[in-house]
Amino acid sequence: MNDRDFELMKAWFSAFCAAHALDDPKEQENLTLKEQHTRNVCD
Repeated sequence: MNDRDFELMKAWFSAFCAAHALDDPKEQENLTLKEQHTRNVCD
């Protein structure tokens, strides 16, 4: 994967996470934790 594709995937992932945000803070906390873990794996 080249740098451009990687940046596109990161942008897609951010939009995906934002589109699936939850109103319940406890449930959102779990999704945020998973989102951060995925970002850490990619770094």
